[in-house]
Amino acid sequence: MKNIVAITLLFLHSVLLAAESLECNFAGKYLNISDFESVSHISDTTVAIKKGDSVYVAKIDDVNNLSDLKYDEMLSNLKAEGQIAYNGKDTYYYTQNGKMMETKVKKGEIVSTTLLEIPGTVVKREEYEHGGFVYASWHYKPEDNIKLSNPALSKNGKTIYFSANIEGSKGKDIYSAQKRGNSFSKPQRLGKNINSDADEDNPYIRKDGRMTFSSNRKNDTVNVADGMHHVYIGKPNGGEKTRLFQDFATANEEISANIDNTADSINAQKEENQKVLDALAFNLNNAKLPLSRKVLDQIFELNPDTMVMASKHVVAGINKMIFYFDYDSDVVDGEYKDDIKVILDFINLNPESQYSLIGHTDERGAEDYNQALSIRRAKQIENALVKNKINRKQLVLSGEGETRPVVKNAQTEDEHQKNRRVEIILID
Repeated sequence: MKNIVAITLLFLHSVLLAAESLECNFAGKYLNISDFESVSHISDTTVAIKKGDSVYVAKIDDVNNLSDLKYDEMLSNLKAEGQIAYNGKDTYYYTQNGKMMETKVKKGEIVSTTLLEIPGTVVKREEYEHGGFVYASWHYKPEDNIKLSNPALSKNGKTIYFSANIEGSKGKDIYSAQKRGNSFSKPQRLGKNINSDADEDNPYIRKDGRMTFSSNRKNDTVNVADGMHHVYIGKPNGGEKTRLFQDFATANEEISANIDNTADSINAQKEENQKVLDALAFNLNNAKLPLSRKVLDQIFELNPDTMVMASKHVVAGINKMIFYFDYDSDVVDGEYKDDIKVILDFINLNPESQYSLIGHTDERGAEDYNQALSIRRAKQIENALVKNKINRKQLVLSGEGETRPVVKNAQTEDEHQKNRRVEIILID
């Protein structure tokens, strides 16, 4: 009985889960991008954008629309090379000359800046162990070719991701390191679901745990221009196929459109249901029922969206009427003479048009039984109209069973009554 409602809610919940935002560190362009097009997420709603030596902050929404762009002096003073990662409290991470920097702030002011010596990413000068006169044996600092770039933090701030050419990398790869007190662990290269034989850069961890990143790897469907990257999305620890972010974005736009349409439809139905409930509540004791077609037309001319109680068992709108039944009944007998007359007036106003007769039940009883009962109710209205010289070809029958209640999860008999109905709707 309640299964339809539960299944519908579960479906809508899963659709909403599927419709994840277009949250990404590239705003709007996902193919043939360059490194400087990346933005840094300072919070869920704020990003930092680097333009030359200046950094600006802007508001960003779930579909990467930017607004309220402002120059930020403190972030500009960091002199970061690319992305800036922020722990949401007091610490920024970024790179200078290919090395990771950590800046502490307090009340918007820089307190300290230090080189973050992530193990294996900084080459130090060897200790001098020879006599002063054998200067030819001086151990100079080996050339440091390790370059880090574009850090990003996990949502809990305990993992830092960055791109680097550490020994063992295939080009530039994305690494992660775990925060341990005031330092980080030795970096670990992410797996093949993220890294490839090409270059990977610009990691960013979304709220859903997925990573967006850029890569110049070969792609079977979209050509990569020389020196350019495409944006991809995948899970840092695997578990799902990594794909082009453009494909992900396109799928999300379609899902979002479907959800918007579904939401609009649900909201429209709620508004219509409320008008029906208002009509039932306001006019149930109206002694002047049934209303004539002339009076109804005057009402609809003043307010075309209104619904009124037109007779004892019928609510009327400008292009729709609703006939109410007793519990477990599909009987339309002499008691309903005035109700049928109101419907006949409605149909005869547009004698060449077609009308949809849609049966409904309350939520009590078995689903299959209610489906059959809803069709029988529509059929009874059809028979009553045909007996009054309405052409059967004008009438299109269907039944919705208990799936479209006006009052969901009805408890009282009065609430159940509002769900037992046949809708007569002008089609054209």
